Amino acid sequence: MMHRDDRIGVPMLDETISHWWSWHQEDGRVPNWTRFNPFKHPKILPHIMVYEFANNRFRCSIVGETAGSHLPIKIARRFIDEVMPPENLQDISKRLISALETGTPNFVDKTMAWKEGYDFVSYSALQLPFSEDNGGVSRILSVLDFRVEPTLCLGPE
Repeated sequence: MMHRDDRIGVPMLDETISHWWSWHQEDGRVPNWTRFNPFKHPKILPHIMVYEFANNRFRCSIVGETAGSHLPIKIARRFIDEVMPPENLQDISKRLISALETGTPNFVDKTMAWKEGYDFVSYSALQLPFSEDNGGVSRILSVLDFRVEPTLCLGPE
């Protein structure tokens, strides 16, 4: 759970969370989804994933180009419990549920599974809850910053 003055140290994520808090209503309610206007935030669009919560399941409705290029599975327009491996599903579900239940952003810094011969990939992810017109929280905007460290693959000596 993040607080209003928390900063991540990644400019794109810090700017995004500042916007979210500026939309946060004075009575502590989660901002309405209509507050997020993608045309006003074109820099983050390649880095987003949008999750919708319905019938106790999360569906990933949108995956930005940069985020999608780093994911080993195709998740756009799919329920996450149908496509994610159990260990990943448990982790992301826990973070998404936390954002829904607390009505506050959360942040994680993780390393993706790594295999010899492949680049080392880590990422920072910010989950921002949004409400619908009926007042219920049902969408989460996730903004991801990927870091790739190429590995030097030395052949047999």
